[in-house]
Amino acid sequence: ESRAKQADLLAKAKDVIAQREAIEDSAGSHELKLQEEREGVLERLTVAKEERDRVKSEADRWEGRVAKSQDFLEAAFEKVGKPLIWLSLSIIFLPILAKIALYYFWAPLLSFGRPVALKTAAHAPIRVTKTAVAQQVVLDTGESATIQHKFYQASDEDLIKKTKFVFSWKYPFSCLAAGLFLLTRVTNRVPGAQRRLTLSSQTDAEVEMAVVEVPEGGAVVCRPSFLAALIQNSGDEEPRVRSHWRFFSLHAWITLQFRYFEFRGPVKLVVWAYRGVRAERLTVDNVQEGNERRTNQLATIGFTPSLSYRSRRSETFISYLRDHNPLFDDLFSGQGVFLCQQVSRAEHHRQAGNFWAKIWNGLTKIIGL
Repeated sequence: ESRAKQADLLAKAKDVIAQREAIEDSAGSHELKLQEEREGVLERLTVAKEERDRVKSEADRWEGRVAKSQDFLEAAFEKVGKPLIWLSLSIIFLPILAKIALYYFWAPLLSFGRPVALKTAAHAPIRVTKTAVAQQVVLDTGESATIQHKFYQASDEDLIKKTKFVFSWKYPFSCLAAGLFLLTRVTNRVPGAQRRLTLSSQTDAEVEMAVVEVPEGGAVVCRPSFLAALIQNSGDEEPRVRSHWRFFSLHAWITLQFRYFEFRGPVKLVVWAYRGVRAERLTVDNVQEGNERRTNQLATIGFTPSLSYRSRRSETFISYLRDHNPLFDDLFSGQGVFLCQQVSRAEHHRQAGNFWAKIWNGLTKIIGL
């Protein structure tokens, strides 16, 4: 029995020894693993310290740059700060002050000037057709039409067509500025027969046109930039156009409008406008009552020489300040007809924010386009 107990104890001792050895082996492996993890942590800690030192040096470098920039800006502001503030305020307020001066001090000078009256013997009444998106023009034998290509829609096949490089060689530079170059000349050479052609804007859906019939002994003053086509009796003659300059007029120097183009009859002018052409007629009753007619300056297309033409200051300052109206409105008196757009808009007015567009607008106004 003692031997059996001894053997049992020996077996248990072997088990304990085996467990101890297993525990020692496990502890050794855990120790190695912990040692490896410790070395990895120490390595990452070293890398983190190096990164921290690098970031700190970069931050110090940028802090030095910021300090230098701040010192530079402070020194620069001390030198040019006040002029910059005044310049900024000038950019904001000078246009407003200029408009105030023009409206309240410059424009009222017009009341001291005489109206513009063109000296011409052509006073026969003109006829203006109804405005329409498209106009059909009938050409008799020998008649010709000079057309801007963008308004040329359709025509009879047997009409003779050729290119006219400049509308009038008498005023080449004005024709180039008004877009009256590289035109289409259409002539009816069929004996004893009429031929038709159709004019309509090919680029702008808002454009409508009307035909202004100027008889023999009649004339109309028209801005060439609104001319879509001209129909005359002979295709071999140059258009009868006369230029009127007004350098010795206070009205011209205040409004910067020095030139007027007069088209003599017999001739037909096809004029275009936004949303149509409106013909305003001043009769004998207007003359007797001293009643004058005012219109937006951007809307004016032309007028008969029998009318006296002058400008008046825009009716409200706010509309002028907000660029809804120009500084001056056109004022007509007498007996005759003036033509204007249904919508007071022009191509340059669409680009009102463009500095060069404003310069070009001023130049074309001076030369009457």
